[in-house]
Amino acid sequence: MTFTDLVLVGALAVAAAGENAHENAPWTLESDYARFRVIVGDAASDSERFAAEEFCAYWELTTGHGIAVAAAPSDGVNVWIGRDGVPEKLIHTLDLEGLGADGLCIKTVDDSNLLIVGGRERGTMYGVYEFFERYMGVRWLTPEVTHIPAPPRTLPKMDYRFVPVFEYRCSTYLTREDGVSRYQRVHRWLQGPGFGGHTFYRLVPPRQYYPEHPEYFSKVNGKRIVPSVKSVPEFYTQGPAYPEIWTQVGGAWSRENPEPAASRFEMFEEKAYTKLAARFPKNAVHVS
Repeated sequence: MTFTDLVLVGALAVAAAGENAHENAPWTLESDYARFRVIVGDAASDSERFAAEEFCAYWELTTGHGIAVAAAPSDGVNVWIGRDGVPEKLIHTLDLEGLGADGLCIKTVDDSNLLIVGGRERGTMYGVYEFFERYMGVRWLTPEVTHIPAPPRTLPKMDYRFVPVFEYRCSTYLTREDGVSRYQRVHRWLQGPGFGGHTFYRLVPPRQYYPEHPEYFSKVNGKRIVPSVKSVPEFYTQGPAYPEIWTQVGGAWSRENPEPAASRFEMFEEKAYTKLAARFPKNAVHVS
């Protein structure tokens, strides 16, 4: 390798290092947190306005800086909540196609603009919670305990887009404790549409099916009895007729209810939740 080749290789390495340093450079520093402002358009939905209030509340909790809400940008760092009022040159940087009611986008466009935009019904609000969980380290551990860490020294450049795969989202069992609705909201859960319960009776009514098909129903103490409120023998999901009858009644329900999506995800683990909740005191906010 000649001296000229070595010089060329060195120059290319320096240029590549400079490009990587620029790409990995933080979007903003902790010293800029006091300059943040929330922008909400006049035609924003109630959910988007609530999302702006939540951003302000959690921003003060995480950074210690109060934050103002305005309808127009300022000379500071502008956080646009919702798509209403966002300049065309900024909104065109987002892929809004197919977001639906729950999808969200979080994107830093330049040094002074952060966009949190999603579905007007819930998506923008979910985007705010996603921002604080993903980039600020907030964790909603139980309905009573929220973990607020020290603020990050820097915030990275952001380009995050997410549309929930499942329309029905729930990962805990019902509880009577206070704050459950808020806890479900910050975790982006959605219990519906469709129907749910602890029985198949709505799909396979015993009065309709038991007289001619008693084999559709489970035995109680080894005997097949007429279903009633007291005995509650459920639909027999292990029986040979299960695929046939389920296809029949499930297909009929889907045709009668075309709007709800078929995707469902349920994971009920009450014991694990109880153990987690027992580890924390009854405080509204846990700061470490």
